[in-house]
Amino acid sequence: MIQPHENYKPVKDSTTTVIYDEVGIDKNSEELDEVIGEVPSWIASKGLIVLSTLILSLIVASFVISYPDAITANVSIVYSNPPVKIVARYSLPIQRLMVHNGENVKSGEVLCVLENSVNLSEAYIALSLAKEIDTTANLGQVKPVATVLLNLGELQSSYVELQEALDRYIFFTQHSQFEQKHKLLSQQQTQYNTLGEQLTRKQKIISEQLEINRQRYLLDSQLKSERVISLVELQETQKKLLDQKLTSESNLNSITQTDLQQSELSRKMIELREQNVNEESRLWREVKVACRKFIGMFEQWEDHFVIKTSAQGQVSFFRYWKENQVVEAGKGIMMIVPNHERYQVRAEVGINKSGKIKTGQKVIIKLKSYPYQEFGVIQGRVSLISGLAMDSLYSMNISLNSAQLVTSTGLTLPTQPQLDGTAEILTNNRSIISRLFESLNIFAEN
Repeated sequence: MIQPHENYKPVKDSTTTVIYDEVGIDKNSEELDEVIGEVPSWIASKGLIVLSTLILSLIVASFVISYPDAITANVSIVYSNPPVKIVARYSLPIQRLMVHNGENVKSGEVLCVLENSVNLSEAYIALSLAKEIDTTANLGQVKPVATVLLNLGELQSSYVELQEALDRYIFFTQHSQFEQKHKLLSQQQTQYNTLGEQLTRKQKIISEQLEINRQRYLLDSQLKSERVISLVELQETQKKLLDQKLTSESNLNSITQTDLQQSELSRKMIELREQNVNEESRLWREVKVACRKFIGMFEQWEDHFVIKTSAQGQVSFFRYWKENQVVEAGKGIMMIVPNHERYQVRAEVGINKSGKIKTGQKVIIKLKSYPYQEFGVIQGRVSLISGLAMDSLYSMNISLNSAQLVTSTGLTLPTQPQLDGTAEILTNNRSIISRLFESLNIFAEN
């Protein structure tokens, strides 16, 4: 490197300008131009190769590398049997709380009873009796509970009516004179049957005797014509024949009267049976009407004062409850959370890009309650898509990869009745170059 002399001072004229940098190098010197004025050929050739390789790699990558579109949708994960909210129908104090928070209950179980004058256990005893009466085929086997032993309050009158109707039916079936009357008529009919048989046998004998007398009369008539016997003897034979005919006709009349008596007895027996059946049916209907009236009154009372669950599961109170505390009509008292069996996942997606969604596509679910950065995501696949949109939204079902809520980090989330979040539906993969051409086409059209 050329260094200027320490005592050298540059001379400025109109044609030459000498410039030194901060280290004292003359930037306009010919020697410096010779060093930096020409780029080495090997650098230029290698740089061109690297640049070409880089551009070619990017082009190839744009064809090879592909990734899917992600369509976002709102998603809810719920139990297959959703929780049941128990709501009070009337504003009344709690008379009796039958369950505790966290207790498992069965469908139809009583949760609490609101203030009223009816004893719950005794009301259900009466209801059990009414149902037995309503379904039994033999009311005589029903044993009612004495009215004085039951505290039924407003249900007392309808239960008394039911019991009285049942008592009348049972008394009729146990003390009815039908059997006695029917037995008496049956005995008379048996006697007339015997008498008819006797008269029939007697008629047979009379007919034989009549035939004999007829033959005797014919013979005597011939003898009279031959003057073997007298007219008096022939008239005697004729008289016997006439007497026998009268006897035969009298016996036939007796047989006819016997048959008429038997018919009359049969008619009386039929009428007696019809009367008995009609009376029993009338009393039976009275019992059934009183029974259904009581059941109807009970259902109204139960609907008003008894709060029951329609689902099986675990009780979850909305607030602390105790007896004599007033519940408000239309307000939630507690929730019945069904025992978990499996989850149902439903999502709603807008019309935009919805045509890209197909069954079997992968879905990534991010829950609001569990940030995916910490807990991970839940994966599944599209199992069903609605054919029509409602309020500009399509609904679809998503099947989870696991029966439990297992995230991508391996965590199993605790079971919960409902979880909300967002779902990303991953559609078919598309390459970078196809996306680039699509953008260029859109730009050109605009």
